[in-house]
Amino acid sequence: MWIGILSEKVKLINIIQILNYYLTINWVKKQMLRYCIQFLPILKSF
Repeated sequence: MWIGILSEKVKLINIIQILNYYLTINWVKKQMLRYCIQFLPILKSF
């Protein structure tokens, strides 16, 4: 019984880690997009 509870906790931790990973990637992508948008006018002026 204890093993079952532990494995459920491990599953939850894995899911949270995966979600965290994806959220971080999405956040980085958004930051990069903002960065690119800021530099677009500068690139156009060249």
